[in-house]
Amino acid sequence: IDLTADGTSHLAIATETSTAPTWTLWAVQTDSAEDAKLLTLFYNSTFCLAKLLTERNEERGSVMKWRQGDLKDLPVVDLDQLDEDEKEELLELYDEISTQEFPSIVEQLNNDFEPRKKIDMIWAQILGWETFENEEEIKKLHDQVAGFLMELGEMMEND
Repeated sequence: IDLTADGTSHLAIATETSTAPTWTLWAVQTDSAEDAKLLTLFYNSTFCLAKLLTERNEERGSVMKWRQGDLKDLPVVDLDQLDEDEKEELLELYDEISTQEFPSIVEQLNNDFEPRKKIDMIWAQILGWETFENEEEIKKLHDQVAGFLMELGEMMEND
């Protein structure tokens, strides 16, 4: 997957339709559509993106893949630990943003894309990561991850 490509806008999607993944994607079955939506929000957070970048198997520049074992070891939010209010807040956010068109991940990070900011801020609040509960710190995180992705993209262009 090329995380700097114009067409790469999400790391995860939720669907109620059975889908056969391609060789570049993994399918995760959940107990409910609600759980799928909650995990989709988590996987599309910049926190998850940053962790995935540390676990990547680089193919060439910004093109990378992950082994199934690496993904299974990825820290994931325990949905059973979320209270009903937190789940409701997350599902409201999912419903709010799920029909919006998202630009590329790099554009989201560079241009203060509101849905990405909301995803990150809600997870920071729910998980108690006080450092990231303000927009300024989220912006710094976005700038750091975008900078790293752009460096990887430049390496590929120079190859």
